[in-house]
Amino acid sequence: MDGFHQSCCRAILVVAFFLVEPIVAMAQCCSVSTGSSPTLADYPVSQTGYMTPGSSTVFWAQACDTDTKTVTCGSTTTTYTISDSATVIWTVTTGGVTSTYRGSSFSWTAPALNAGECARTVTISMQADDDHTAAYSSDSTCTGDQNDAPGQTASIQILVAKYDCMTPGSTTLNACKTAVNDQGGCSNGGTKVANPSYTFVVTPPAGQSCSVPANILQTCQGQAGNANQDPDNPCGTASFEAACNAHDAAYVNCSTTKADADQAFTAALTAACNGVNQCNHSCTLPPAITNLPFNVTLNTCNLYASAYGQAMATAQSQQAWVDSQKAACQCCTPPQL
Repeated sequence: MDGFHQSCCRAILVVAFFLVEPIVAMAQCCSVSTGSSPTLADYPVSQTGYMTPGSSTVFWAQACDTDTKTVTCGSTTTTYTISDSATVIWTVTTGGVTSTYRGSSFSWTAPALNAGECARTVTISMQADDDHTAAYSSDSTCTGDQNDAPGQTASIQILVAKYDCMTPGSTTLNACKTAVNDQGGCSNGGTKVANPSYTFVVTPPAGQSCSVPANILQTCQGQAGNANQDPDNPCGTASFEAACNAHDAAYVNCSTTKADADQAFTAALTAACNGVNQCNHSCTLPPAITNLPFNVTLNTCNLYASAYGQAMATAQSQQAWVDSQKAACQCCTPPQL
């Protein structure tokens, strides 16, 4: 209560004492404060980024509150508008546990994820709160400060997720890693990307780059004059080594389909022949291998190239591609808020 109203009150009491005897005080000086609900200001209204487990950030917001203070002394009433103090109550809920913080800002560390847990959505709520202390009048018949009604609330969601599939240096995509399925693809709308733990090394079996088609080579090597037939150069006049190495690399490329890899392989084999006609080695393949109703005698480079290419349509070739994709790739399914 300001000095003027204190003086006013004392004067009335003195007059009452001399004019009326005995008498109760004619007036009381009361201070009453009321206010509107506090509001939030400069607070985060959305959160589009992701956080990794164990990373920290600082959240910041302001809370505003305006109170009206009324001072009555006798028949005189004076009203003041007061900017009252307010604070922000932060509530964080994650993993079934709720924590509360008070203040305009607080530092928060993203929780660790459980085994097998790829991502977790965390809800952070804010509420403006009237934190002033009630100051009651010394006269018990007067009403003191009244706490405001609950203030404005807001909430945001934070996605805590692993960065298994992140592009180095990127902070815009956060994705969960899953294995390539048995068809060589990704389930649940995922995208295949390279597995950073896999390194492609050309390690041909027994010093040979071309390991296909084994059934053709075994049949040819079993015939007279072909005991030393080289899988990398079955015709003896053109090397298929570069084409086979490129085909192996294509099978571990996560963005190349098997069909595209096989088509490029057949084209590279044909190019390797480069007009070669008769072979130094030739053999006769039975219908069980060629799937043709008659025997095929491989006596030119292009026939060998065609036989190698046809072998890509077998179940063994399909499984080789799936195995290569599983080893070299992983599936990224961006988590959703």
